[in-house]
Amino acid sequence: MKYELIIEPTAAKQLQEFLDYAQFEPAATRFVEDLVRRVQILRDFPKLGKGKGFHKGIKYRCLLVKQWRTIYRVQIESKKITIYAFYHPARDFDISVFP
Repeated sequence: MKYELIIEPTAAKQLQEFLDYAQFEPAATRFVEDLVRRVQILRDFPKLGKGKGFHKGIKYRCLLVKQWRTIYRVQIESKKITIYAFYHPARDFDISVFP
């Protein structure tokens, strides 16, 4: 059974901001399409990304696509994956995205 994929509003906003910034760059559009495809793969393989550590006692994982990081949490019991952030290391990462 596939996991349900939940994208938090902050993560959706980060992705949309990148699309808005790069909307006239075909390579950037292809990258976002690739990123979305890779994130969809998590529905079948939720532990694809590396364990990234803990925040407030909750384990998070990181899926790396090129230099972009997708920070997410796997909830095995409820079969849910929650995406908290999409970010590039050249940008500041806001830890407040975590619950």
